[in-house]
This record gives sequence, C-alpha cells and structure tokens, in this order.
Amino acid sequence: MFDKFLVLLVFLSSFTFCQKTENKSYEKIINVNFCDLLRNPAEYKDKIVRIKATYRVGFEWTELYCSDCLNNGRTWVGFDNLTIEKTEKNLAKELEQRKTYEGRTANVIFIGKHKTGKNFGHLGEYQNLFEVESVEGGKVIYNDSPVPQYLPEEVKAKTYC
Repeated sequence: MFDKFLVLLVFLSSFTFCQKTENKSYEKIINVNFCDLLRNPAEYKDKIVRIKATYRVGFEWTELYCSDCLNNGRTWVGFDNLTIEKTEKNLAKELEQRKTYEGRTANVIFIGKHKTGKNFGHLGEYQNLFEVESVEGGKVIYNDSPVPQYLPEEVKAKTYC
C-alpha cells in the first residue's frame, strides 16, 4: 500500500513540476504593440513576443503591418513547417494563400521573434522579419491582399494592431 502511495506521490509531483515549467515559459512571452516593436527593435531582440497585427499573404508577399505605423518599415513573415503543423487546421487553412494570385488579408495574433538589420523577403524589400513560432488567432477580413494604402476604407476600418 505504501509503495503504491509513494508511486502516486512521485507521479503527482512530476506533473506539478511540469505545469510550473510550462507556466514559466508562458510568462516569458511579452505582449508588445506591433508599432512599438518596429520603433524599438533593440528592446525586444532575441525575446519571444506576442503581437496583434494585420497580415497579408499573396503571390510574392507575406507581410505584417499596422495602419498606425506604415512608415516604420515593412515586415516579412517567416513560418517553419513545425509552426504550420501546430496551428489548428481550420485557422491555418483560413490564413493560407489561395491558389490564385489575389491572396488574403487577416487580423492575427502571432507569437515569435522579430529581427531587423538586414533585408528580408522577396527581392530583399522588407526591413524587418517576424519569425512566427505560434499562431494564436486569426480572422480573414478581406479576400484579397493589396498593399495597405489601397485597402478599401471599410476594410481599413477592420484592421487592428
């Protein structure tokens, strides 16, 4: 009886330890306003951050932006296969580029790391890179993906950051 109790106690202790470890890594994620991230990149270097922004994907672009800071440089979005596999299938399908050239525009919540100091993306036209580690949420707001300045006014009103 005592042996069974001891095994149960060890099992529960390890479970509690695992929960604390997971919570600690969760606490290390910093919620950052996307414009603040672009304005103060050194402050967030090598840190895992959670951002809300508008995401556009299309034929030769995958970009994050916020209407409040369009003049702070363009941000290319990088995904790896592991991130895509961990994303809930319906959400991943909703955010992916369609088979046509028109693309999509969505409001998203991403967790990842921001990089700057080089040219990124298609033809090196992007001054920033956001490497997505987790997709926490997303909602398509437009079934096309023009540059932000050419979004219809009713769609611009739906963008957030």
